[in-house]
Amino acid sequence: MAVFGAGAHTRWLFLVTSDLPQLPITCIIDDQPEVTRLDGYDVCRPDEVDVESLDLILVSSDCWEEELSNRMVGLWGDRIEMVRLYDGLPRGPYDKTDDRAETLRCLRQLAPTKSVESRLVVIVSDQPRSREAKIGHALREAGWRPVLLHRGKPTFDTSRFFDSVRRFGHEWEALRFACDYSPVIFHIMVNSDYRIASLFVRHRPGLIVIDSYDLVAGMYTDEFLVAHRDFAHEIARERYCLEHADGICSRSREPAVLEDAWGYKLAPRLFLPDGCWNRVVTAEPRREGGLRMAYVGRLHRGSRYGERFAACGCNLALARALVFQGIHLHAYPSPGQMDRYEKRTVVEYRELARTNPCFHLHEPLPPDRLVGELTGYDLAMSIYPERFVPTGTPRDFRAEKLKHCTTDEFFDYIDAGLPILHNLSPDSLLSGMLSRHDIGVDAGAWPIEEWASRLRQVDLAPMRERVAQAREAYDVRHGATSLTAFYTRLRDDVATMETETSTRFEEPSDADRKDECRLALV
Repeated sequence: MAVFGAGAHTRWLFLVTSDLPQLPITCIIDDQPEVTRLDGYDVCRPDEVDVESLDLILVSSDCWEEELSNRMVGLWGDRIEMVRLYDGLPRGPYDKTDDRAETLRCLRQLAPTKSVESRLVVIVSDQPRSREAKIGHALREAGWRPVLLHRGKPTFDTSRFFDSVRRFGHEWEALRFACDYSPVIFHIMVNSDYRIASLFVRHRPGLIVIDSYDLVAGMYTDEFLVAHRDFAHEIARERYCLEHADGICSRSREPAVLEDAWGYKLAPRLFLPDGCWNRVVTAEPRREGGLRMAYVGRLHRGSRYGERFAACGCNLALARALVFQGIHLHAYPSPGQMDRYEKRTVVEYRELARTNPCFHLHEPLPPDRLVGELTGYDLAMSIYPERFVPTGTPRDFRAEKLKHCTTDEFFDYIDAGLPILHNLSPDSLLSGMLSRHDIGVDAGAWPIEEWASRLRQVDLAPMRERVAQAREAYDVRHGATSLTAFYTRLRDDVATMETETSTRFEEPSDADRKDECRLALV
């Protein structure tokens, strides 16, 4: 093939495709060339090219594509196949400021043996949540220096947990920012979108640890994936990241499912649940009489005990059933949900709060302020509505999700000193944590209309004392010890591998290089 046009567009095109296998370009054609060579290719006039030896010519311009195409027709008619990148689109120029070209240039300039900044960790997050804040806090307490690169607006004061913070607009800009650092680890947080993570794994500005909030494969039901194609499209990216990263830091046991049942060959992994801030905070008890229950998380719709549910949450019918029994239910929606679901969901909960004095709808709180607010209640609710929805109701998650996952609010409840009302399966991860410390009230076999009367028979005082012990056990600072040891082990493993490889490396032959090119093209 040849490229028609030796201008700025061709220079940009070569930059943004420099990470691809080398294309079979024989030359660049231009009517009035200003140079004789461009990016390693000869620049020729049209009369210097044997078009009969070419399969196709790529028209390289977004501003003058039509004119160049007409020029080619005038020169060669239909003797050569012509490829137009912008055929059918309005005339350019098109925006080329996505940082891809600049990022690839920065990556090429990274020294292969650049020195690593001791105890520096760069956390990259599409949407920072409480887990990012807790990891940043834990690393700081351990004497490390956490840096946050983020796209979405954080739900907390970043200056309290990170040494520095930078906001990026898209994944290529995140990768370009990463080139400015030489950390021990790039810790990539994923919230069901692996585009940023896969870019980091592919281009490797350093060692990469993947930390996924929710896995996709094996966790979502087939019906959900059919209805939500954007999630389904993440499965391939997810597997690529989990198998090719240097390590996996997981808040749940979900990766074990992919390894045992799905045959994934995962990178080394660390189980690191979110944990507790473990700051003793006391709040003034609520003045309303009766039992006071807190709920943090998603608020779902549902005229019955369910229409469609994620793995956990509170639906409108469940909330009504509790407050009509005289239980004071205080609901704290997830950050961002008040805007996202205002018209179709939260408005119904506002109406319930207006008509029933036992239901209290609060504004979402930053993760570091939430615990202080929760301490004024008697207990918390962590309900999985699988047991409350009619048979045949569409589910979002498979049973494996309920068995192996953890949730943000679980540790917030423990942090606030609250026993937890739940309906968890006995073999689930969270149920095991509650049983280990004897801080859970199992309502799985209770009829919903008897919850209030049965809860009044439970002595919560000794349970609250045990919750204080659990809070110490799940201190995020304990997690920092495991996390930093994991970082160090990954670095040591890579250093050992590089040493062993260098001792037995041989320069590849020309035949080997040709085979590599063929495989790359395939």
